[in-house]
Amino acid sequence: MIKSSSTQSATQPQWHRVSQLQQRFHTIAKQTMVDLPLNRDGIVVEALSFTVWQDGFLGILITPWTMNLTYLPHDVQAQTHAIGTKQRYQFGENSLEFITTYDDELGQYQVCSLESPIVSFSTQAEAKLIAKMIMDNLLPNPQQTTEKNVNNLVSRRAFLRGKLS
Repeated sequence: MIKSSSTQSATQPQWHRVSQLQQRFHTIAKQTMVDLPLNRDGIVVEALSFTVWQDGFLGILITPWTMNLTYLPHDVQAQTHAIGTKQRYQFGENSLEFITTYDDELGQYQVCSLESPIVSFSTQAEAKLIAKMIMDNLLPNPQQTTEKNVNNLVSRRAFLRGKLS
């Protein structure tokens, strides 16, 4: 699911970038990763809960081999960090580390590994539920944000271990 704003104009981000990300990883799954033993049966490539964030999109990319929080710049030509470098971003009280990577079709983007390889869930429905819960905890609806729920955001490890206090 992709969140969009009804106020988008010609100067707003191009949402096709998220579709491009999903399609690119479909291709990678079918051509490069297809026979690797770390693939989880029952899990398919899907880009979920992407939303506008900073100068790009933030959301979860699920693949049969990993689940990543993914930051995809609006501009395919954006080269803001050296490939392989790490960047920390704050989400409430949580600081998450992203690694900068590059793909010929996608350009530069950053990922924060949430699960690799996939072992905590076995169905797409479970993966989607976890992805939605993670995004809801990282970027609460601004209209519902209060000091209490901002302070209760969980770390990715605590979240995946079921510690949602």
